[in-house]
Amino acid sequence: MGADDPNRQRARRHALRAHLAQADLAALLATRLANVRYLTGFSGGYGALLLLHDRTMFFTDRRYERHAAARVEEAELVLAFDSIVAFGEQAAEPHHRPGDRPLRRGDLIKLDFGARVDGYCSDMTRTVVLGPASERQREVYEVVRRAQAAGLAALRAGVSGAAVDRACREVIGRAGLGDAFSHPSGHGIGLEIHEAPRVRVGATRPPECGWVPMVGSRQGRP
Repeated sequence: MGADDPNRQRARRHALRAHLAQADLAALLATRLANVRYLTGFSGGYGALLLLHDRTMFFTDRRYERHAAARVEEAELVLAFDSIVAFGEQAAEPHHRPGDRPLRRGDLIKLDFGARVDGYCSDMTRTVVLGPASERQREVYEVVRRAQAAGLAALRAGVSGAAVDRACREVIGRAGLGDAFSHPSGHGIGLEIHEAPRVRVGATRPPECGWVPMVGSRQGRP
């Protein structure tokens, strides 16, 4: 049997799943490509394996769709768009691209990721801190949380995106951080990552019943 023999990798996943139960863990996420290949045989440049007790999910993008489907036959294949990982001062950049800055203890870390299923997108952002959060980080987090809550409270059929955006900005402004709020408050999501209606200054289109925006999507837990 070769190093990438599917039967051997299936046995590795089975053994690892047994350890999950013993350790009282709900799942294991493998993102390091060497570990992903060890467990699946996948040799592409972008992929992640989520191993649960009753199913296996494999995340990649369309470049590796056929390769992933062939290597991890029993897995539920989820096609994702490019993720964003930014930390420190770069976490304030809405659409950050990777750079050379090293991660440091105490950094805020922004994680923006999602997947496409049957052509439709999901999008989620979470903010964490490497190590204990400082008092200032907790203060800023609380301001963002209140702004998000204000936007969601203002959101209803017939209310313009600008009014929802204003509700968010008023909270940020009262905290003295208005000049740092350069990004729109939210957007629709569907077949594309960013869709109408927009939640931003000047937006006139009101949301329809049943529409759920990404209001305050830069929110997370410290």
